[in-house]
Amino acid sequence: MVRSIFDGDVWASFVKGDTGEVVRPSSGDLDDGWLTATYPNRKYDNWAKLILFEACQWIEEKGVFDWDSNITYSTGALVNYSGITYISILASNLNQQPDTATTYWKNYYDWLIAQAGQTMIVANEAALGTGVVDGQIRGTEGHNFYTWDDGTSKWIARSGNIYSSVPSFGNVTFPQGTLANYLGGTWRFDGTNWSEVASVITGTLNRPTFTANASSTQIDLLGPGGYHLSNNKGWVHWTGTIAYNFTTLAASTWSYLYLDESTISGPGIITSSNFTDSTTAPTYNSTKGGWYNGNDRCIFAVYGTGASSYTFFKNNGDLIQYEQRITDLASTPVTTGGTDYSLTAPPFCIQILVTFLGIYNTATAFLYWRETGSSGNGHLFARISTSLVSDTNSVIVHANSSQSINIYASATGCNAAINTDGFYLPKGM
Repeated sequence: MVRSIFDGDVWASFVKGDTGEVVRPSSGDLDDGWLTATYPNRKYDNWAKLILFEACQWIEEKGVFDWDSNITYSTGALVNYSGITYISILASNLNQQPDTATTYWKNYYDWLIAQAGQTMIVANEAALGTGVVDGQIRGTEGHNFYTWDDGTSKWIARSGNIYSSVPSFGNVTFPQGTLANYLGGTWRFDGTNWSEVASVITGTLNRPTFTANASSTQIDLLGPGGYHLSNNKGWVHWTGTIAYNFTTLAASTWSYLYLDESTISGPGIITSSNFTDSTTAPTYNSTKGGWYNGNDRCIFAVYGTGASSYTFFKNNGDLIQYEQRITDLASTPVTTGGTDYSLTAPPFCIQILVTFLGIYNTATAFLYWRETGSSGNGHLFARISTSLVSDTNSVIVHANSSQSINIYASATGCNAAINTDGFYLPKGM
């Protein structure tokens, strides 16, 4: 849109340089102006208007005036020099060239960043390959910011005040309130110390679906899956399917699948090479929030049927259901005092899926199960009589730490059988 007051034309520009038409007034006239009953000569009037119009056009073209060695600049004055805008940081700033007189002038954009407690080196994206000193560099792609850390020789990308680095980079000076990704979680700097924002709770997991594989020693871990590890390893994960082959399978033996902490350097993507298996059972660590053997986190277990095979299963959520039942008790007389029986489930498990069978022999009776060591009344699982000679029920039982339950009857003269159908993965696994 053309402006009505100033449309870009410059007054007297056609005669500029003709001393007969455009002439600078004397110093006295410039100091005093036109006195009473005096009038400016046309050439002086042209000079004055030309100066004003050129100044307006200069500001439009460059935003600020070019630096002039003859002008005394005050604090906060802006000038243009060699295509860069500078700000005066001292008063009485006379004849100090902006690009070299750094005690008088600052690059205006560096000065703005410094007001927020930051330091920035402006450069192009190609400069991100190497670093010279600690500080920040602005890349051309997406106007991202990067901080170079001499201690690790790495660029640390950030967006605003959020870094995709780790707080342990000791050579970087972070402002108060900085957020950073560290060990798979989000951490905040209070000016002295880092503390974790509860975005990844210790022991957090995103359990995959475990699938038995026809290759006998292999199981497939259908992703995405991820676990938070102890020992400063953080959140590790994968997005596809992990195929893992067990090496410790043996008949009637549990083999435990672990995340091999010694092969994991820190948060990020892991592969099948970061897993291991062992016949050593884990124990629950409340500080780490998971089942551990040393620093290795246990995430699953299979029951070996030989050196190269295991009991096949189906998995849906917490339940691991055997493809075929395991008979842990054949038909056996039940006493009123009760008898303990062990179930085929891994040592980390106390919640087990079983199918009970009650069989009439000579007496009507109620059959109960309870956790081994308990003297309570337990839970009814069958009622048998002459009219109901057998009764079957699938039940989730809570076993003791040895995966054992106790069975008793209200009267002698009946039998019971137990088939173990599967188990439930516990908290932290």
